[in-house]
Amino acid sequence: MLGPSPEYLSVAAWAAWTVVTVVGVAYRGKIPLENIEVDFEVEPLERPQTIGFGVKKSIILQGNISDSEKVRLERAAAYCPVGQALTKGSIKIEDEIRWESGDVAV
Repeated sequence: MLGPSPEYLSVAAWAAWTVVTVVGVAYRGKIPLENIEVDFEVEPLERPQTIGFGVKKSIILQGNISDSEKVRLERAAAYCPVGQALTKGSIKIEDEIRWESGDVAV
């Protein structure tokens, strides 16, 4: 298969929703946010018997923002719905596998 791994695609969705969440809060609160950059570093976990990856999220906000507005935007970034789903266990996953076969001509 070509292209990015599912882990990287998930983190890309997380980054996009972080931007949407923070910009939405800034817009509704009339916070003069001039620019936003979101960067994620994804690295495999280096623990024995562990499969997975670690994520470091960096957000850079630009604008003439007061201390109370900074707190509000930091809180918004932490409550991004995709980030919550990936880090707080808010998704219940249930796997179901079905095997179906058609008629076999003899």
